[in-house]
Amino acid sequence: MAKQGKCSNFGNCSKADQGQIINHVAGQSFECPECGFHLIEINQGNGKKWLIIGVLVVLLGAGALAAFLITPASDPAPASVQAALPPPSPIGNCTLLPVRKTAAPNWYAAIEIGGRGIKPLALKFNSQLEPEDAYPLDTQNVNATDQNNLPEVVDAVCQDINTFHEQYGDLPIYLIASSAFNGDEKKPQREEMQNVLVEKFHLPFEAVDVKCETHYTLESILAPPISLKHTVQSNQLTELLPQKRRCQAALLDIGSGNIKGGYYTHCDKDKLPEKAVSCSSQTAYALNEPNQYHYYEIPHLGTTEFAKQAKETATDKAIPFTEAIGQVRRNLDDKLSRQIDIHPYLTNNKDDKRLYLVGGAVWAMNTLLCLDCPQYDDRSKTDNQNRYTTLKLSDIAEFHRAVNTPNNALCDIENNPYLALDLDTKKTSPLSGERKRAQQEAITKVCNIFKPDTDLVAAAEILQATVNGMHIDGQRPLFFMQDNLYTWSRQYLIEKVTQGKP
Repeated sequence: MAKQGKCSNFGNCSKADQGQIINHVAGQSFECPECGFHLIEINQGNGKKWLIIGVLVVLLGAGALAAFLITPASDPAPASVQAALPPPSPIGNCTLLPVRKTAAPNWYAAIEIGGRGIKPLALKFNSQLEPEDAYPLDTQNVNATDQNNLPEVVDAVCQDINTFHEQYGDLPIYLIASSAFNGDEKKPQREEMQNVLVEKFHLPFEAVDVKCETHYTLESILAPPISLKHTVQSNQLTELLPQKRRCQAALLDIGSGNIKGGYYTHCDKDKLPEKAVSCSSQTAYALNEPNQYHYYEIPHLGTTEFAKQAKETATDKAIPFTEAIGQVRRNLDDKLSRQIDIHPYLTNNKDDKRLYLVGGAVWAMNTLLCLDCPQYDDRSKTDNQNRYTTLKLSDIAEFHRAVNTPNNALCDIENNPYLALDLDTKKTSPLSGERKRAQQEAITKVCNIFKPDTDLVAAAEILQATVNGMHIDGQRPLFFMQDNLYTWSRQYLIEKVTQGKP
């Protein structure tokens, strides 16, 4: 008997949303004919169950949006009707708990799944569809790009969903995979993860590509601030820069799997870029078109991937890790040079161009060198309530020197020399009290995520390679966005709600 399947690509495929039974044609791939997503095989007779699930997902999504658009923010939310919970997945140990609270009006949540952890964020929108409050949860440090970690990913997502339900009731929640899952080689893992998560939680899932992620990040940096009414734990949502910076801004995001960024070309300071130029538009724009967004990517050479390649090279060729780092660095230099040829804007050190740096590598350097400590009061700034650190080329050189020094004390919370040292004046000003404890906790977090003898070395090498390749001179301002964990997921939610997609 011919196989039958169901597409689980809810929210992105009409066949999934409608619960259609798809008859497999012998000799063809077992994929959805509409979206190409791998089908979940079903037994004969299960079609009605899938149809009910598909229709329920569509109705719930439509109902949530209608309630949001029609009900004023001040009106109490109607009593939520809790749908039957899906059967437990054999992957993961966490149980999705019943929702016992009335849905809080106008709250939406996104759970980002990436190489450096699971990052959950909830936003509240006012009646003008503007974000007015934010509630980020602590990041769960699970490397979702490692296929062996799928059970931990499922549990982390489950725990975050339960927390959001406890806080806000049955609010709309989106599962979004970062660009670390891009590429044909990641497709089977991405689709397996999507199948498992959608089957267990019945929530919309979307894999965001590089253009989307970088566009969301830069737009979030440039967007108006959100007033944070909630007291959040260790993480603060990025409070963002004024619109006047748009024409000056370029983004460099050093992720765990890739290096990426974006910028606007021929930006008119008196005319903002069209909002229609968003990640949902896949049109390629000529580099001479005004007010258009462009992005770049160097895949498979982010911090984790760089370190992994160096370790494999060292093992395969029986050479020291430091020598292997140099070989991978030459590969990065070559790929960066090709991107510079395509995007000469990245080397523009004139016209007040500003380079905004985000990502784990920059965060590690900023933390371990204590660049936002009190001795650098002239470097730590606030612009529209955003905290950012002014960086210097000498900081990157010092970080590179430090991580390559044998037996360095960067991860020693008691003896890290930069806790007291001002690199600008060479004077010492020891930290004390709560400020010292907070910095020691930050150092511990960095060194739990980045292995000192491999990942930190890779991070320093990437930083040095990118500033050299972009011909950054001492005149071009460099800024590290200190609270950048939720930049792109924040903008993702804003775009979904304002474009009426929830």
